[in-house]
Amino acid sequence: MTSWQEFPIRPQARPWAGINTRSGKLDDGTGQMVESSINCLINSADKLEKRKGFIRGIDQRFTGSVCGIHAYQDECGREWVLVADEGGFTITQPFAIPSFTSSDAYPSDPFQADGPVDTYYWRNTALYTQSAGSLVLKSGESDGGDMSWFKDATNFSYSLTGEWTLAVGSSLVLTIKAGAVAKLQATVADASGTVTATLTWIDSTGSSTVLGQVGLGAVSIGSLYISYSRDTVNSTYTAILQATPTGGGLSQIQDYTSINALSDSDFGQGTAVRLLGAAQLSSIQGAPLG
Repeated sequence: MTSWQEFPIRPQARPWAGINTRSGKLDDGTGQMVESSINCLINSADKLEKRKGFIRGIDQRFTGSVCGIHAYQDECGREWVLVADEGGFTITQPFAIPSFTSSDAYPSDPFQADGPVDTYYWRNTALYTQSAGSLVLKSGESDGGDMSWFKDATNFSYSLTGEWTLAVGSSLVLTIKAGAVAKLQATVADASGTVTATLTWIDSTGSSTVLGQVGLGAVSIGSLYISYSRDTVNSTYTAILQATPTGGGLSQIQDYTSINALSDSDFGQGTAVRLLGAAQLSSIQGAPLG
């Protein structure tokens, strides 16, 4: 049977040592923890960089400024981190790494809260509002313009999916790869009771090229998907539109010949949505492509 022998961190009748993020102690053990003590060294330039022995990303909030982080191992071989902040000391384990399932570089919004659109994430929201779980135009408006996501996409290849509801005379436009002028757009429009889906490329001169169009029939609800895949190794640049009416089959447009390396260089990484007429957007979701 294992016999444990204790070694106290602080010997009996001795003061507690302080901490310093570089050298480990503030005083020499005499307990002179006064403001004027030359041993009370606080490294104000400490950026809390990654250091050997512990993981930087602790998914935990602390009180005010963090003054020191120290990794140590107990007598049973378990690793711990001691964090000193303005409220005192916290002991935690550094190996619970947060799991990131999505990135805020791509739109993700269910538009559930009635009222103004969240201006933390969206730009050009003045003509839009949220109602009954959908993004809609404000009363009296017919064209909201491009409501853009606050951050550029981080992957050159990515997609955008929107869930739409249309009325006669309304349309939804999803925009990806938006730069100064060039961009890719997927549109679903109900002109006279029949819905069509269109994939359009706008180049750096503002010239529009329809890459494909499909009829979806007399439908009012469905999903719209647009993606762009940039493969510079094989020199292929593929734009895809997929439209799926609720209760119907998927229709797809795929173009891998119109866009080349030169036109690809004109694209940006901006993402936006646009409503015209009585269209509704019940959710939006972007994602990088593998």
